[in-house]
Amino acid sequence: MDAVIVMPNHLHGLVVIHVANAQQKMSLNTVMQWFKIATTNAYIRGVKKQGWESFAGKVWQRSFHDHIIRSEQDMDTRRQYVYNNPARWQHDENNLP
Repeated sequence: MDAVIVMPNHLHGLVVIHVANAQQKMSLNTVMQWFKIATTNAYIRGVKKQGWESFAGKVWQRSFHDHIIRSEQDMDTRRQYVYNNPARWQHDENNLP
């Protein structure tokens, strides 16, 4: 992960995939699937063993937004978007009453 901001009901993050071995390609879909599985399992363990509040719905939505970053300027723009997101929370469509 490069830049990450956790919001009250979602998160923004930049995932950087480094391919060390061309034969072990891993798609962004696979990375996200494993991330969602790992964090959901960690949440379930927290509910069972640490008394975290249980959530009846799904932890993660089915999809995610992706964009391939092809330049350092685009990376900087995306980082600023992620880091500035909390300041826009008051007007965010995900900020449900």
